[in-house]
Amino acid sequence: MNKEIALKKTRWRRVKTEIPFRTRPCFGGLGALGLAIGLQALAAVPPLPENRAHEAEVSSDSEFSADYAAKAGTLGFDSLLLIRRRPLNPSHVYTYHVEGLAPGGGLFTLSLKDGKLTRLVDASEGVILDCQVSFDGRQILFSWKRSMQEPFKIWRVNVDGSGLACVIDHDSNNMNACWLPDGGIAFMSDRKPAFAYCWTSTSPVLYRADRDGRNALKLSANYLTDFTPSIMADGRILFSRWEYVDRPAIPIQSLWAINPDGTSLAGVFGNRVLCPATFMEAKDIPGMPGKILCVMTSHNGPCRGAIGLLDLTKGGNAQESILNLTPEVRVGRVDDAGAGNGLRGPYESPVPLGARYYLVSREGRILLRDYLTSGDRLKILMWIDLNVPFYGTSQSRQPELRGCRRVLPKGLDETLKEVAARRKIELPTTFFVRLDHPEKNPFLAIPLAKGAFASRDDPDYRKILACFDGVQEALALRNHVDYRQVMQGCEGVR
Repeated sequence: MNKEIALKKTRWRRVKTEIPFRTRPCFGGLGALGLAIGLQALAAVPPLPENRAHEAEVSSDSEFSADYAAKAGTLGFDSLLLIRRRPLNPSHVYTYHVEGLAPGGGLFTLSLKDGKLTRLVDASEGVILDCQVSFDGRQILFSWKRSMQEPFKIWRVNVDGSGLACVIDHDSNNMNACWLPDGGIAFMSDRKPAFAYCWTSTSPVLYRADRDGRNALKLSANYLTDFTPSIMADGRILFSRWEYVDRPAIPIQSLWAINPDGTSLAGVFGNRVLCPATFMEAKDIPGMPGKILCVMTSHNGPCRGAIGLLDLTKGGNAQESILNLTPEVRVGRVDDAGAGNGLRGPYESPVPLGARYYLVSREGRILLRDYLTSGDRLKILMWIDLNVPFYGTSQSRQPELRGCRRVLPKGLDETLKEVAARRKIELPTTFFVRLDHPEKNPFLAIPLAKGAFASRDDPDYRKILACFDGVQEALALRNHVDYRQVMQGCEGVR
């Protein structure tokens, strides 16, 4: 496993994502992405010796094998661009360029085919903050503080590690670069002579420059701080903005957009939202118009938090517009300023892969997830289990998997035949059976509606209904889930 990958053999033209992730002390805690069916197949890796590749120890949800490798390219890429660095722990979300930094790490590629890690840039004496692959997949922009005494500068390197060059070389901090559709680059810079009004840090704002770094132009007139720009599907620059005109100083770090030429600045979301206090690292979701993936966090503290899915079609400040994809991290209501600045979570650097999946970094591990919350997924699965027809001829291809089972009320067919024959009435056949509300099955509901059963107290109605006694208990025992506890929640899933 010590052989490094040859990047020229990978499909770099299709890699258009950046995943900065933090490391544990001694450079441990690297994660490998699990692309097998299961959505979150990921496990921590032991500390990596310098200049050596390592194979991931994958969780039971997936296997890092030939089959796993074959699935690795199904999302359109087979390699990831990664940053290894120590956790960033600034005192405020807008001071990550000057506070909470520690040396170590570098710029790497990870092969999803065999788990091999290859270092492109050594940052052992400084910090690499962020990175982005060009639209043609050939070059990488990244923010690099080469030593702890130097400011951040913007660098470029080819995807095979060659051609390393400084693009923005200035005595100020320059970082958060992203490629523009017109061939230029957008970035944050604190070269303007300004500081945060209530703190001691400089306040970077949005700039643009040519591809080679020349003709730098300030796009933002913000008197405080902008951060984490990205490019929207319509070509505008999406970024976070902090200022407190007609608003409190602590909450409301909202999302804004501007054209690459500096025209048509406009608020996008959260300009009156108090919780979360900050929306940052926001990105358009391909294939989901009007939807944005972002980090939701506080004003004070590190730039980690919950992951939010914003639906702009439901309003620019509406509670209904915000879906917390990480419900284990509590996010208060939009009018709760106290909760907004108390938001703490482990997630950072979300990258949408399309309308189904996204990548995100969590405590040094990279996760592949979909846009359903765990609660949504549970409700859907429970509803399917309780409402989808159970066909008498069906057989599971994977009977060993949880949930693949056939549970039918004992004696139901015999009871229906006996009642129909004795009372000389027609009862619908049991082509499928609904288990959660048995009174809604056609062999009970239709005869009752037609008067064949005088009422629900009819002895034969009760006899048929009694066939369902114990079914819910049987389901709970078979699947280790008490379905009765989720019935109410499942009622809203249709």
